[in-house]
Amino acid sequence: MTTQKQLLDKLESVVNQRLTVPTNDFGGQCVAAIDRILQYEGLYHLDFSYVNAIDCLDRAANLGLKVTRFNGSNNPPVGAVFVSNCLPYHEFGHIGFVVANNPDGTITTIEQNIDSNADALYNGGWTRKVIRNLSSDGTFSYVNWQAPAQQMIGWFELPFEDVKADIEINNLEDLKLMKEFILKNGKYGFGVFVGGKYIGLSDIGSVNSFKDTLGLPVVSLGNDDFKRFTEAHG
Repeated sequence: MTTQKQLLDKLESVVNQRLTVPTNDFGGQCVAAIDRILQYEGLYHLDFSYVNAIDCLDRAANLGLKVTRFNGSNNPPVGAVFVSNCLPYHEFGHIGFVVANNPDGTITTIEQNIDSNADALYNGGWTRKVIRNLSSDGTFSYVNWQAPAQQMIGWFELPFEDVKADIEINNLEDLKLMKEFILKNGKYGFGVFVGGKYIGLSDIGSVNSFKDTLGLPVVSLGNDDFKRFTEAHG
């Protein structure tokens, strides 16, 4: 089964490309990117051909996927596929992948056909990585991109291989076998060890972002070992 990290890595690899599929004659449409990733890239065998973005929640439900409707306070999880309403501009809707829930409350997405090129409805666009803000009234606006805001309808979730449970380490020597991980301690909090350096994390949102986006295991250390490790690698 596909891991969340495998999906996110694949999405990162296609940013700024135009994704097409043989069943869609309109080029790089937003839904073509979804169909390409979920049916043609070896990650899943989920058929999203011959469907507009606005109808993808129904298609997902028919495929047995978990579908959630936006209720004003919930957020799509990392790895989910969102669907939004594009009225009054057009009735076809929009769709994309959620790749991070950021500590400041914004959402990072990877989505296609948001360049506002004149032939977008007929030839589509390219895949972009952007930051969005989701308001309680459903307004799904762009933070770092020039495109009209949409209205969040909901999202569907993909099946992932189970993530590893927290690892408890009783000997610092054991950590030498691990290259990257999230460090956890009841007294001192959390941090992440990447690239040979320890970085403290101030909030659980940052922890979850590293855990979800990079697929890092969580390592639990006792007070003394945690302090020794962070002092040595901070």
